Parts: sequence; structure tokens; C-alpha cells
Amino acid sequence: MAETKILQILMCEEHFYLIVGIFSVLYFLRAVKPVAFIFSKKWNWLIPILNLGFSFAGIFMFGLTVAKTMGMKLSVMFLITAVTSYTYELTKPLLKKIVTKFIGIEPGEKS
Repeated sequence: MAETKILQILMCEEHFYLIVGIFSVLYFLRAVKPVAFIFSKKWNWLIPILNLGFSFAGIFMFGLTVAKTMGMKLSVMFLITAVTSYTYELTKPLLKKIVTKFIGIEPGEKS
């Protein structure tokens, strides 16, 4: 019951676009040289905080939610933050393999 409700919340069109947007911004920031230091081992703790900020902005500033009450909006914000943080950590090795295979260089390696 709870799993289907969570999946229903995540697959709502606005929430899905917000999740995809957060991933896009995170991977764009990873490619920008002046702020790429955030993704180092020393500063890696900032990524979930950025993720929470992007979720907050998407839900409260841009209105990318169908929730009406403040409590539900906060619940959706934390749910999206948790899902994107976990999925970001899971996709890093996969994206590294894809980049290595199709581009031919190891990420982090100077060309």
C-alpha cells in the first residue's frame, strides 16, 4: 500500500520532471570546471545539500507539485531528495562506464 503511494507520488508528471531536472543540474555542475571541486571526496557531502536546495526550489518556488498542503509538500520534497540522492550514487559507476566506452577516455583523466 505505502509502496504504491510512493511510486504514484514519484511518477506524477511534475515530480518526474523535477527529478530529471535535478539530475541534469547535478551532472551539468559536474562538467563545469570552476565548481567541479564539489564532486571531490573532500566536498562530496555538499551534493545532498544541493539536492535538497534544488528540490525546495522546484516545489516551493516553481510549484512543480500537485500537493496542496504544506506537510505534503515537505514530504514530497524529502522523498524526491532521498530518491535522487540514492539514484545519483547508484548511477555514477554506470555513467563512468558509458563515458569510457563511447568517448574513450576515463572520467577525471586529462586528455
